[in-house]
Order: sequence, then C-alpha cells, then structure tokens
Amino acid sequence: MLISGFRRRGIKSNGQRRSVEVFDTPSGLGGSHTVEVVEDLGNNKVKVRVWYGRATATGWEAWKDWDGYRFETDRARLTNKRSMPLFK
Repeated sequence: MLISGFRRRGIKSNGQRRSVEVFDTPSGLGGSHTVEVVEDLGNNKVKVRVWYGRATATGWEAWKDWDGYRFETDRARLTNKRSMPLFK
C-alpha cells in the first residue's frame, strides 16, 4: 500500500501493521519525538504522527500523553530513519 509516497510494510493478513517506518525529530522540549510521516505537503514539508508508547506481545501500547499527536515539520528535521516493531 502506498500512502503519500511512503510504502507501508509489515502488514499482517488481518490488516494490522507489525512495524512502522519512523524518524526522530526535535520535540522543542529538549528531547525528540519518534514520528511517522503521514503526508507529504510539498516544499520539503511533511505532516507527522508521534509514536509514543511501547511494543507488546498483543500490539502497540499507546501512552496517551503524545501518541497520535500530529504536526507539520521540515523534512530536513527528520533523522535516524528506521523500522520500529509494533509487536514484541
């Protein structure tokens, strides 16, 4: 499946994702957020979704403080590209 120019990988037969492609980006609070690109906005801007929680045997355990938060950022601020498992 192709979403905004990014291929979704690691999808189970029931449609549940096993992993997600993520990056680090500065949080503005002295640390960083782990984010997934959800939309390419053009002009080197992207909309990202924060992944905040942990992988468990039954799937992603979201920590509601930040998990799911979306914001726009410059693509150049995305570093440390990697695949993050959603299941242990």
